[in-house]
Amino acid sequence: MIALKVWATTVLTALAAVLAAFGWGRWKGSKRAREDAADRIADSERQVRLAERERADSEIRIEVDTDVLHLTPGVLAPVANAVPDSAADRLYDEWSRDRDDDRMRVDTTDSGLPAGHADRSDSPTNPDP
Repeated sequence: MIALKVWATTVLTALAAVLAAFGWGRWKGSKRAREDAADRIADSERQVRLAERERADSEIRIEVDTDVLHLTPGVLAPVANAVPDSAADRLYDEWSRDRDDDRMRVDTTDSGLPAGHADRSDSPTNPDP
């Protein structure tokens, strides 16, 4: 009879351990599932925000392109030939490298590079001494 009680106690203990392990696994699994679901929801919300931002940027880009197409064509003129005291003239004066230390404009066509061929075939020949 004692053997039967020991055997029954062992079986019941083993069954309780299996049920406890099963319950603990279900609890851990549901916890991980909630965390994964929260991560997926956060990722989806982030993707929605990015898509909305891209859509807004695209709409702005389309509006700007449409406005640019409606602009009247202007007269093309180099900034160096700008009307004195105009915005283009001030821009040229502020940003141009073609000026000296007195902030005077020096309009030259010299690029600083020697003109002519690279092999110096157009230079005068030097007679041998």
